[in-house]
Amino acid sequence: MEWEEFTLGENDAGRRLDRVAKRLLQHRTQGQAYSALRKGLVKLNGSKARPEQITREGDVLSIAAFLLQGKQANPSDAQEEREPSPQNAELCAAEKHAPCKIQVIFQNRHILFVNKPKGIPVHGENSLAQILLAHPQYFDTTSTDCESQTPHEKSISFRPGPLHRLDKGTTGIIAFSKSLAGAKWFSEGIKEHAIGKAYVGIAEGKIEREEEWLEEIGGKTARTKVVPLAYGKIFGAESTLARYEISTGRKHQIRIHSEAHGHPLAGDAAHGGKASAEKNTGKSRENFFLHAIEMAFPENTLGIPHRLRASLPEEFKAAIAEGFCAPDDIFNLENI
Repeated sequence: MEWEEFTLGENDAGRRLDRVAKRLLQHRTQGQAYSALRKGLVKLNGSKARPEQITREGDVLSIAAFLLQGKQANPSDAQEEREPSPQNAELCAAEKHAPCKIQVIFQNRHILFVNKPKGIPVHGENSLAQILLAHPQYFDTTSTDCESQTPHEKSISFRPGPLHRLDKGTTGIIAFSKSLAGAKWFSEGIKEHAIGKAYVGIAEGKIEREEEWLEEIGGKTARTKVVPLAYGKIFGAESTLARYEISTGRKHQIRIHSEAHGHPLAGDAAHGGKASAEKNTGKSRENFFLHAIEMAFPENTLGIPHRLRASLPEEFKAAIAEGFCAPDDIFNLENI
């Protein structure tokens, strides 16, 4: 019988054998993959192994060659090659000029942080993930911002990807995994509420004082702290430039809380925004201003700074300059 061998790398270590093998047998059903393990058609270091056995860096995974026949490309690989839909002109423009359109905030061998543009989803078809994975320079190890890096390893079971979400209409800082260690550290930090996330947005009406909003979203507790920064007008209506801090990460959390407290994001027609109803005719229902400006991290061994910030988009800066009686240094991120 012919065999194909795969040497496991750092990002394959510490995982169950069945989960690693399934990556190579994605064209097979789950039952077929487990049957192959039981019959010894998938071996670890030359021996039959249990599905639950934990892998180590340097292990050799052997798979009977016939099982790999008809193997389809890994979904992540296919995503890298897929061309963006011509219907999404904004994405096509970002795809064409990706190196200059998407700003890298920080990266090392574990995590990549970028400043997400407006109008691009994070996941799925025509997404930020698709753009980044299609352009290796976003995972480059030669950048001066990347200290103590080693080249990104090819892995059997691990693929880089987004570690959290931002709405299509939201801009700002977002993290992508580059190693299994980075993905685990970030996910645990989110789960334990150890990673702080701050946003700047423009809300309808006048938020007169600092408030804490606490309501359930989807049956789970959601907490949002809102601090007014400046008052003015947008879309011809009274508005507040505000800083939002969230210790939970529920889907659409800021937008839902803002609507519930009578201060929907200006232009957010999907969540109660009325001020720009006329302005939004024929436009996206996510024509609002919300920017993920900052992430704060606990002390760590991965080399991630304590605090990272994403610069405001020019469109957002223009809206502030035009509509708000704000001090000249409002654009200084230390003051937001």
